[in-house]
Amino acid sequence: LNKAKEVTGNLLKKHANQPDHIGLRANAYSLLGRFELTERNLPEAVVYFDLAVKVYEKAVEFDPDHVRYQRGLEEAKKELQSAKKNP
Repeated sequence: LNKAKEVTGNLLKKHANQPDHIGLRANAYSLLGRFELTERNLPEAVVYFDLAVKVYEKAVEFDPDHVRYQRGLEEAKKELQSAKKNP
């Protein structure tokens, strides 16, 4: 997952205007958040879910009709709220 974060970061530096790279990065943040939940590290999970929401919002902004980005944004928001409720 950390490698995915690194690779997508490099892609965004080179090709920032391509929503697919932004969507991949958002997905990596969501997965890192889920991983932190399994490790019972709620503060880190909240950080990653918050990043996922922000990055999915950018992906939806670039491609508002992309169902996967819309769904990813909805899921990331739910996971963020859930992680915030369970300290």
